Amino acid sequence: MFSTDQIRSRVREMPFRPFQVVTTAGDIHEVRHPELIMVGVGDVVIGIPSPNNPNAYERLTRVSLFHIVELRDFPVESTATQNGTA
Repeated sequence: MFSTDQIRSRVREMPFRPFQVVTTAGDIHEVRHPELIMVGVGDVVIGIPSPNNPNAYERLTRVSLFHIVELRDFPVESTATQNGTA
């Protein structure tokens, strides 16, 4: 279980790095902008971005802190080497 302080710390990192919230059920919720997550006493509210405005939410999902098992960085895409192979 993550504390509110741990999650707030991640959200306040400068520069902000998008991350995924992973739950005990295996659900993954993406946090792509710091204004799209609110950290409460016992849960977090994550905004699902609008396709027309990625910095504004279209709908919300609530996740209990008890069920958060990981704050995961987005996978890093491999970059091609100088000869064009990965």
